[in-house]
Order: sequence, then C-alpha cells, then structure tokens
Amino acid sequence: LRVAYGYMMTHPGKKLLFMGQDFAQYDEWNEDKTIEWDLLQYDFHAKMNEYVKCLNKLYKTETSLFEEDYNTDGFEWINNISSKESIVVFARHGKKTDDMIIVVCNFDTIEREDYKIGVPKKGKYKEIFNSDAREFGGTDFVNKRLKVSKTDECDGREESIRIKVPALGI
Repeated sequence: LRVAYGYMMTHPGKKLLFMGQDFAQYDEWNEDKTIEWDLLQYDFHAKMNEYVKCLNKLYKTETSLFEEDYNTDGFEWINNISSKESIVVFARHGKKTDDMIIVVCNFDTIEREDYKIGVPKKGKYKEIFNSDAREFGGTDFVNKRLKVSKTDECDGREESIRIKVPALGI
C-alpha cells in the first residue's frame, strides 16, 4: 500500500483516497456503514495513517509536486523501462529552475542496496521522504546521508547517484 499511495501522490494529476484508505481499512467504503475508526488502535493502521499524513504534508510543502501539474515541463521520466527490477524513476519540477524532486518507486519485493540512477544535474541530493521509515512501520532502509552526484552515465544522463531503495517502497 505504501508504494502505491506514494506513487499516486507524486505522479501528476489530482489525488483521491476514499474514506478509510488513509488508515488501510480492510473493507471497501460503504455508505450504509461508518468508517472503522477502531482499527487505529492497531499499530499497522496507525502507522499507515501517519504515513498518509506525512505524504500529504510533503505534497503541500514541495511545490514541484503540484505547481506544474498541467504543464509537460513539470514531469520528466528518468527511467521508465527498468522492468527487470520493477523500478521507475521520475522528476517533478516546479516553476523555479532549482525546484525539483526525484521520485524512485520500487514495485518489487527486493530491496536494492546500491542502486544507480541518473540525475538531471550535477549536485547534492538529499532524501526527504522514504516510505520504509520506521515511523511508518518500515525497516528503516533509508538514505541518511547526502548523495553527491558523480560523472558516471546512467539513464541517458551524464551524472548519477547510488542509493538504497527499499522493497515495495518509494
């Protein structure tokens, strides 16, 4: 669920979650029944709820995720053909030149320790969100340090970085 919600929130277009999905309610929303709020007493559901809260906050604070939603300059594929690894990488751009966020989604059950991705420009890259953080119920397979790009071609780009990519994570 975390990778699917993360992908949905970072990909262009408007966002939609049905009632109860923000805490992983088991049953589909039903207008004849109340939402199963009592599920929040369980760790899994509470952590999923925290994940969605943080994802919403990220969406609201990172202008590159919404400013150019209807402009083709706001979205850039970095790697959409990594079918063996089930990983997609894309960048979202805001109106300002330096306003950019790179999104890495792993739809596989295998974590990647040293995964190389091409980056749009030379510089330092900091992980600001990881669905596998312990606070969301993950294993904390995160990138704690800045990544400095190197001149090492990848994904058709001159510069690249190497990162940890959690299984079923974003």
